Amino acid sequence: MTRESLVTQDWEGIVARLGGAAALEQSARDTKAFLRARAIATAVDLLRLILAYCLGERGLARDAYCETIFTERLYGRLSAAAQRMLSQAAVFGLAVTVDGLAAVAGVAAPAVREAAAQWRGSALAHMNTGSGRDLCSVYGMLRG
Repeated sequence: MTRESLVTQDWEGIVARLGGAAALEQSARDTKAFLRARAIATAVDLLRLILAYCLGERGLARDAYCETIFTERLYGRLSAAAQRMLSQAAVFGLAVTVDGLAAVAGVAAPAVREAAAQWRGSALAHMNTGSGRDLCSVYGMLRG
């Protein structure tokens, strides 16, 4: 989705793919995102306004600034070993097993688990242990 698609006929197609205006309106009211019309007439108009802001120059600049500041500060709190392993994990665009990351990093799996605890504590990565395998996903902001 681009900013241009919000100001062209593409918008009607986007609304349709999201379930249509009536469904968006009901969902917005059910979740209390849109309780009553004031200056903004409909929930669809509110969604369009929010997306235009997020995709606009100011929204993107704000996101880039926050991402840079937060990432730098959070990454800087990690130990040197955890930073190195996180950088190695960030190369992959998908979840990686702890054993696989240990092999790439040249360390034992417990060292990766310890580093992953630091990553999670700084909201830089996610560990999924529900599948019976420990899978590590590094958030996109670190994959540049």
